[in-house]
Amino acid sequence: MIRMNNIRNSRTYNTIMNSIIGIISSIITILLNFIVRVTIVQVLGDETNGIHNLFQSITNAISLIEAGFSTAMVIRLYKPIKEKDHNETKAILSFYKKIYTRIALVFTIICVIVNIFGIQYLVESSIPINKVRIYFAIYSLITPLDYLTYHKTSILYAEQKNRIRVAVATASELVFRTLQIVSVIVLKQYYIFLVLQIMEKIICNAICAKYVNKRHEYIKDDNTVSVSSELKSSIFKTVKPIFINNISSNIQTSAKSILISILLGNVSNVGYYGNYQLVISCAQLLFSQFGASLTSSFGNLAVEGNKQHMYKIYRKTSFILNSLAIVICAGFICCIQTFILIFFGKRFLLNFSNVIILTIGLFIELLKVPIISVQNAMGLHDKDQIMMIVQTIMAVILGFVFGLKFGMNGILLGLLLPQFMFTLINKGIVINKAAFESSPIDFIRFFFLDIMKGIISVSSCYCVCLFINTGNLIIDLISKGIISIIISFLWLFILSFRSQYFKDVVTMIYNVYNNKKRRR
Repeated sequence: MIRMNNIRNSRTYNTIMNSIIGIISSIITILLNFIVRVTIVQVLGDETNGIHNLFQSITNAISLIEAGFSTAMVIRLYKPIKEKDHNETKAILSFYKKIYTRIALVFTIICVIVNIFGIQYLVESSIPINKVRIYFAIYSLITPLDYLTYHKTSILYAEQKNRIRVAVATASELVFRTLQIVSVIVLKQYYIFLVLQIMEKIICNAICAKYVNKRHEYIKDDNTVSVSSELKSSIFKTVKPIFINNISSNIQTSAKSILISILLGNVSNVGYYGNYQLVISCAQLLFSQFGASLTSSFGNLAVEGNKQHMYKIYRKTSFILNSLAIVICAGFICCIQTFILIFFGKRFLLNFSNVIILTIGLFIELLKVPIISVQNAMGLHDKDQIMMIVQTIMAVILGFVFGLKFGMNGILLGLLLPQFMFTLINKGIVINKAAFESSPIDFIRFFFLDIMKGIISVSSCYCVCLFINTGNLIIDLISKGIISIIISFLWLFILSFRSQYFKDVVTMIYNVYNNKKRRR
């Protein structure tokens, strides 16, 4: 019994379980989001679909006021949670509760201002603007509901129990997304859809908060514990660079939909892009589960301070995730047009040049996951904060200027180039050096080797899939998906089998298999 408890409390066990449950949850969420998207398009129309995507981008931009306190909070909780220092844990949570209550209030006020004075300039639609304002007023309530419980759910991440939050969120999604789909089909009202989304957040957050209260009963103690001025100063020092990094990421994510809406006319164009972004978000969602598990694991490793061990785990994890990223990108470029044709129709197709840029963007998004995970775990956001400011300015300028000249291709490419230069190359070099004392040449060699693997694998898969045309779109989609997986894995084997990390992964799989065999 003691041995079993030790296993369940181990870092490896928690990382594996968080990843497994995260992947299962992601698959369920992907299916639900896809069904919801198709339902909105087919029943409520292109413009409502575009508005829904635009609302997401607007609220993501406003959520920059959160400033990265959630990441800073988890970073500061690793040590007191590990050492079972209840007083410091309670003090940190009390401090963050005050912070997030104010953030929720400010977020709501900004949304009201945008709704009254700005929404008419962002939405060009046949839907009456007063109706759009009501939609946005309801939608803008979703994010503050998360803010009000961040201080409690952060404990789950600090002690590598984030699978609890993920499992509860998935169960809530299953119930309420099903109700959303039914309500859209039966009632054909976007209002009801949004109200059900709010209810989903309320239920999920209430269950998680109750679980944390039960597991950490000292939190309910009425005796307040103040955060020391030194710790408070340290928290704000951590938040500033995180805020800058979050600005860079969120502005680029939100700018795509906003620039498409402003520069390309009708809000339906946002919906056309949003259908592709839905698939991209699915891949990112899967990877975010690995990233969250990796962040928690590195956060605990950082407390121990064994850089050599951390670097070995980082490189092995990067090898696995980057290889998986190549397989996903191969499947995306081979299947996405057929997928859109089947579920949305020919008029929703973007130009293939758009698809190429989106595939490159997806590859960049997935490649940065290990780097970002290490940065989040160790609080190294101050190492490249100036470059993140430069990236943000360049991205917005290039996205706007290129968008005026080249349309959607220009918007996507303009936002992509600074991300490649700063979020991947510069950040990778800086974080590897700060976290592991690794040389820039070592990172660049490893990184560009994976890029070359990606180019060879993805282009080979696409060229082969060009010859698949059975006359049945569903058979074409399945065939292209299977072929892209087989060919990309073959290329990865050919290009990697001599690598030490490939051998380590094979050994790890072999050991897991043998352990299972012995248990039987």
